[in-house]
Amino acid sequence: MKLLLILLTLSQPIIVCPGDITRYNDQNQRYATIIITPAVAHDDSGSLTVIGARSDNLPLTNPFPLGHTSILWKASNPDGVASCAQTIIVMQVGSGKRRIRRNP
Repeated sequence: MKLLLILLTLSQPIIVCPGDITRYNDQNQRYATIIITPAVAHDDSGSLTVIGARSDNLPLTNPFPLGHTSILWKASNPDGVASCAQTIIVMQVGSGKRRIRRNP
């Protein structure tokens, strides 16, 4: 008697996004230069690809403008795709409301 054993591993990727980032703008600029740490992904296939895409369609290495920018991270392998989102918030220095005291 012969026994044929076939083992298939169908493993969709697992992805974990880095935390959201809030920063002030660079001095005298309307943007902030931020180094982005990529999402971390794992699978059993051995052919895992992780990519990130900004909501403003600029490269991840470009400075981030004032306001909110999202990064959609995707991990893919032959068995599927997993995704997560990261938010980058750039605030302008001195943008908070200040009370102006008037001299009499």
